[in-house]
Amino acid sequence: MSKTHEILSFENDQFIIKEDGYNFLNSIKEEIILVTIISATDDKKETTPVEIELLSSLTNLEIKENTNHNTLILYTTDLKKENLNTKVLVIDINSSNKHLLSLLFFTSALFVFCVDENINEKELNKFLLINSLPSTIKVKNKSHKDAILNECAPILYFFIANADHNSLGDNLDKELHIKDNDNNINLLKENILKFFSKREYMLANQNKDNTALINKIIEEINPKNIEGKIFDGKSLAFFLQNFCEMHNNSGDPNFDNLFDKLINNDLDIFKNDALNYFKTEMNKLDQIENEEFLIPKIYQIKIDSIEIFNHIYNLNHDLFNNFQYKHMYNKVKSELEKKFTEFENQKLLENLQKSEAFCNELLNKFYEEINRKMLDGKYNGNNTGEYMKDYSKFINEYKKEAKGNNKLKCLINFLEIKKPMYFKCLLGINTLENENDTIEGQINSKNEENCKKIEDIRNKLDRKKREIRNLNAEIDRVEEDIKKAKSLDEESSSHPFKYSK
Repeated sequence: MSKTHEILSFENDQFIIKEDGYNFLNSIKEEIILVTIISATDDKKETTPVEIELLSSLTNLEIKENTNHNTLILYTTDLKKENLNTKVLVIDINSSNKHLLSLLFFTSALFVFCVDENINEKELNKFLLINSLPSTIKVKNKSHKDAILNECAPILYFFIANADHNSLGDNLDKELHIKDNDNNINLLKENILKFFSKREYMLANQNKDNTALINKIIEEINPKNIEGKIFDGKSLAFFLQNFCEMHNNSGDPNFDNLFDKLINNDLDIFKNDALNYFKTEMNKLDQIENEEFLIPKIYQIKIDSIEIFNHIYNLNHDLFNNFQYKHMYNKVKSELEKKFTEFENQKLLENLQKSEAFCNELLNKFYEEINRKMLDGKYNGNNTGEYMKDYSKFINEYKKEAKGNNKLKCLINFLEIKKPMYFKCLLGINTLENENDTIEGQINSKNEENCKKIEDIRNKLDRKKREIRNLNAEIDRVEEDIKKAKSLDEESSSHPFKYSK
């Protein structure tokens, strides 16, 4: 694999992502220690011997010169931290581009300023672009900008070649507190003291072999960590890509928005990993399962899948103690659990349907011998023993072979249709004339039941009609008697003394 990769370039105020470098970063699963070598932030046209010396020590390559000042070149190294799975990458920058500088400020774990002989006004003048950081970087809450810059700042080392040990002074801070005549230099010193809380210097070896020195420094440096978020290859690739897109669309990116997108992207990666694992393991389950065994298996797969997602919490525990990011974490986790439930319900439904079809197929298969004997008239009221023997065999074969939670339900439904046919055979009623008699018998039975109901209704109606006719005849007789009684009353009143003595 190549030891150098172009990451991006800056042309006409636009960032251009280089596919080779982006794909390389995106393929790295280890945590990243990104070291940025800065020999100058002015428009100088050559790579300094100090920078070449340091790059050669870091990469074991024969470094000549970085002539393209607006292209970020990524170098791979063989440097490792003991007992940690990390990858050390190096970028050298020779550019006066403040946007490139702010991008590297957020992504680098280590800034190395290459100086010659001493940290003096002449050498510090090469790094004045650091003064642009407060104005270039945007945040949601301006009052928190200094705190954010301080937290995100990489460790700063001055790599000093050809050093005059006596002129260096007692320590770095003493040099940085000395006031110069140039106000820009004084501001630079103030910003270095303010933002780079961790700063050191190292003296280049006279034999130009700085490997042991660099290894010692790397061992003391951890991968980039912002608010508890540790950068790996994928995170770094995503951050670079979105930084460039946001700059190209709207100018200087807002760091808070950029960081939120990074965290959401990480959450989506772990969510998709968990979801893919869940789907894969669900598809490994038997085609048909008894539900009492299936549900615990699904439950265990869900537990294992959630553990995969929760790994992001374990990696970034400090980050998710922050209320804002904890809310983002819980929201994505809730979406993931909802997906699990949808797949679980789908799996249970599929299992139910497959189980029912499988059980019904078995029932028809094992009942075929009983059905044939019924058609041949082998069973009757004097020969129930043979039927019970066949029936017991049928039940045992079915229970042995049937799967899924529909085992009992399908059996009950099947026998509700089949057993009445057997009892009719015992009574000598041959209703099974062909292989379709089971279904036809069920339909005829239903039709007979309906006909009987209709006949009962008709009989009741006829009885009511007869009752009504009888009542009408009775009414006629009563009315006739009333007429006769009235006639007798009239006759008696017209001859009042006819019967007197």
